[in-house]
Amino acid sequence: MKIEKLELLRRYLTSGLSIRAFSTNAGIPVATFFGYLRAYGHPDNSSIPLLMKHEELPTTLD
Repeated sequence: MKIEKLELLRRYLTSGLSIRAFSTNAGIPVATFFGYLRAYGHPDNSSIPLLMKHEELPTTLD
């Protein structure tokens, strides 16, 4: 789930949309998406790959 949040943040940062417009387009409540931003310290585009590196990705497709 954390990877999905980071992917959403990456898409938001590269979209150029406002928080409200992006969350509406993504089908996520604005308050929920703002919580994601707050949880990750309002990352910029360069910090998303670093955050993703620190996540343990599954090695199988179970």
